[in-house]
Amino acid sequence: MWDYSKPFDYGKKSFSGTEFICISGGSLRLELEHAGEIQTVILKARTLDYVVIPPGVVKRVIVHEAPAYGVTVRWPSFNAVNKVL
Repeated sequence: MWDYSKPFDYGKKSFSGTEFICISGGSLRLELEHAGEIQTVILKARTLDYVVIPPGVVKRVIVHEAPAYGVTVRWPSFNAVNKVL
């Protein structure tokens, strides 16, 4: 769960798994970069928006309308190491 009480630039981040972001209040602007292309997505709570981001996408999250709050689910939730048993 996350909560931003004022406008904020989360900066660029990348995750090696899949992310599900659901917004419950306010709005966010996401800049998603993959293979040199940038796509902008606006998530608004009033329309119950969500986005699924595949592995390897670089994202920049900017609080567009505060307060903004919601939940992010990442899977796997940790960096798994493949082992032969």
